[in-house]
Amino acid sequence: KNVPKDRLKKINKLFAEIHFAQTMRTVPDLGLREGLQRSIRNRLIATYESYLRNFGSHIMSGEGSSERYILYSVEELEDRVLELFTCPLLPLE
Repeated sequence: KNVPKDRLKKINKLFAEIHFAQTMRTVPDLGLREGLQRSIRNRLIATYESYLRNFGSHIMSGEGSSERYILYSVEELEDRVLELFTCPLLPLE
């Protein structure tokens, strides 16, 4: 009954973990970094939009607020993907 909500909670948790880990990484080659971000964004956003389109009405119905489950808008996910692989390099001492 609550499978779509549970899956979305799991997606949110995994994305937060991945975002945290990958924002600590740096890809200094701008072209490669942008290519990685574009590839991730294209796959993630298409999947996320499809999931919300197919299960959004179920997630928004029932008890509990949809904000509890839909933590990111599509635009927020796009912005967060652009933060990946951009950790500034710390100078060596």
